[in-house]
Amino acid sequence: LREEFQGQATFHGFEEFFEVEQQQEFTPFQQFRFYDAQGIPRAGVVAVMESMSPLSAYETARDLLDAYEPTLFVNIGIAGALANWLKLGDVLVATEVDSYDYRAKAVPSTTGSPEDFMFVWGGRHSNPSEDVANKLKGIWKSSRVYNQWEEGSRDRLNKGLSSSLVQGLYRDEYLHSKQRLESGQIASGNVVGASSAFRRALLDSRARTLLAVEMESFGFLRACARGPCMSLVIKGISDLADENKEQLDAKTGDLVRAWAMSNALHLLSIAVREVLPFGEWPTVESGRPLHTPPGSSGKDRSRLTQFAIRHFKKQHKNLINDLAGTLTTYDALFRGLIRSYPLTSGNLFEAVADQVIKSSNPYQI
Repeated sequence: LREEFQGQATFHGFEEFFEVEQQQEFTPFQQFRFYDAQGIPRAGVVAVMESMSPLSAYETARDLLDAYEPTLFVNIGIAGALANWLKLGDVLVATEVDSYDYRAKAVPSTTGSPEDFMFVWGGRHSNPSEDVANKLKGIWKSSRVYNQWEEGSRDRLNKGLSSSLVQGLYRDEYLHSKQRLESGQIASGNVVGASSAFRRALLDSRARTLLAVEMESFGFLRACARGPCMSLVIKGISDLADENKEQLDAKTGDLVRAWAMSNALHLLSIAVREVLPFGEWPTVESGRPLHTPPGSSGKDRSRLTQFAIRHFKKQHKNLINDLAGTLTTYDALFRGLIRSYPLTSGNLFEAVADQVIKSSNPYQI
């Protein structure tokens, strides 16, 4: 999410750990670079979501995959704890994601009252790349790297929150004396977890195997199925998925959320720079450019055209609706426009998108 990418106060979000390149042209993505464990420069691309939902995560991930061919695709964000032993600032590496509301069903209640109903859980499972998760869990065995993350987490907490606020979080048992890295199964769905009853019901429905709940990773993994890239899901614990969630956010001014995200980003930074074996994986040297250069294949051009159309429609829904109404009203003018700009496909959006791709300056279109 944008707020997680940007950070807050002393927590500087993504740019605290990675140097983001200045954009020279319009693109919904931002590029960054880093050096891997072998000292080899690597290129990365960030896509920022504007809303929370599995569908939004799927669309964002799909659009990035349509524009680039990443070797490793990472979904990183925050989550609410389901396991009682998880506390604020802990970070999870997901080994399995359960879409708990997939094909869920509302059925008559056992009370027999026509005014009551009960919710029957659904479920569909998806897995990030096992090899990548196992490599990351190697951090658990490296005292040097683990301590590096642990100390960074503690330092950011003490610098970013007032001492009285930190002491209050310890007193209310929101914090461990030391933050922890964990791995396991997480729940992903369309519901913001902010109820102890919901938390207990979700845990009981899965034999209490779930560690956390969030809203993006299942959609992200469904998009990953479109390509051969390896996938990784990292989540920082920002609340306990109970009715105290809003009070906690208000009390800390959302700083705990920013801190939890910084802990997840710190883990990603350590992973790509010191742990993950990029040299053993097939890579695309600098990613697929958004704008197709001259001589590129027709397949690539078609894929980028479709991406541009989808992106334009998603970002300018109201404009498109207004255009549709206007073109209906001024049908004769529309027919004149089509005659003056013949389209082989008959699709105005595709024609505009194609011109954008050909142009060195899309703002001139």
